[in-house]
Amino acid sequence: MQARLQDLKQIPALKSLARRFTHSMGREIISIPEVVGSISHDPALCLRLLQMANSVHIASEQPVSDLETAVHMLGVDRVRLLSSAMLLQRDSEGITSGFDWKHLWMHALATAMLAERLDEWVGRQAGNSLPACAILHDLGKIALSVVVPEVYQNVLLAAWQDRAALPPLEQARIGMDHREAGWIFGSEAGLPPVVLDTIAYHDSPWRAQQEHQGTVALVAVANQWAKIYGLGFSGDGTVIDVDIWETAAWAEWVKTLHSTPEVQHFAAREARWIEEARRNLQSFHA
Repeated sequence: MQARLQDLKQIPALKSLARRFTHSMGREIISIPEVVGSISHDPALCLRLLQMANSVHIASEQPVSDLETAVHMLGVDRVRLLSSAMLLQRDSEGITSGFDWKHLWMHALATAMLAERLDEWVGRQAGNSLPACAILHDLGKIALSVVVPEVYQNVLLAAWQDRAALPPLEQARIGMDHREAGWIFGSEAGLPPVVLDTIAYHDSPWRAQQEHQGTVALVAVANQWAKIYGLGFSGDGTVIDVDIWETAAWAEWVKTLHSTPEVQHFAAREARWIEEARRNLQSFHA
């Protein structure tokens, strides 16, 4: 199984997936004209971004009809995130025929949106690798669906029907879970260490390298937060029935911060952030 996962680097779509994120993470600053130029050749992507610009709560009464205005309204970072998410969705659908990954990518995108909201709230402590870490945290599910498609489809079905956790089912039927599979593929594909740690330890951030624990823990919080509110579907059938600040992931994240965030302040913003994320997801996948 490990050898087959390592051979996935030969699949062009997955190679481009890794290369795209590695390249984008190396640039902290990019201008609006550069962003517009990079996406203007893709009509479907342009349409989605214009739809999102016209749906956000800051939209003006006049409809947004040009890309530059849309990028201004959404923000460069969010446009880069949304563009990458859409391209990744295309890549995964192109290599995993028979799988409908729409809801998985909705979950990944929601995780990224919520992680960025939390990071902004505490003063941007995670760094520019956060979007890539959040979107790619479940990359191993794509890898397993390529290597053992029929088996993995049954695993996902069993998790859904039995409301069961995904990793134990993956271990029992495949011999490894998506976290290990994602780390193996990501290592062969040349993903940066912080992304690899997030893939491997987004359910146990304390196991990540110390310099990565803040980012990994933040993704862990956003991942569970998205599950609580049903933003997309990660494939895991378990239900989280507590507030996000009562989870172990939140406790681990707080340990990495310069100061302890005020839960009451977070609770006052939570409903608005969730509604914003839900609206963005709806327009992105309209």
